[in-house]
Amino acid sequence: MGSQLLHHRGLSLLLRRICRYIINHPDSNYMNDLWTFNTITMEWKEIHTTGDVPSHRSNCSMSYDRNNNRVIVFGGGGANKKRFNTISILDWKTKEWIEIQPKPNESAPWERTYHTAELFYPYLVVFGGEGIADLDDLWVFDFITLSWKEVPIEKNAVRPSPRRFHSSVRIGN
Repeated sequence: MGSQLLHHRGLSLLLRRICRYIINHPDSNYMNDLWTFNTITMEWKEIHTTGDVPSHRSNCSMSYDRNNNRVIVFGGGGANKKRFNTISILDWKTKEWIEIQPKPNESAPWERTYHTAELFYPYLVVFGGEGIADLDDLWVFDFITLSWKEVPIEKNAVRPSPRRFHSSVRIGN
């Protein structure tokens, strides 16, 4: 019947073909395990990875880069209110992680959790979440230049209020 998956909460779930991937934490024990769920056999399988494995976290975003067959993890939170603004990339073929940290002396989003992120390769678009407070900022990471850019929104422009625990979906091109 496949491997048993412990009770998980605050997870990121990603659907790719017939598999689902999970990275999350149950209750107060933060985890960094990765699982697939085969929707044909109805079985879970833990995926063992190498490289710069993301630290234990929850409430991160997760996207699948179908152009390069890799999983992208951004942000999330850890023990003692630790927040992250790193990007972790898993090469699905080799099962090896690499981590991209913000460049020194270059703008980057606050560390955050409970945000949303959508991949529109070569861009990862990140909105809101909880960092120093509830956030309403919009950032774009460029996988070609490996750099962040905040999308400028005029101070008095209409925009969503700061938020966390929200959802997003990419529609169209």
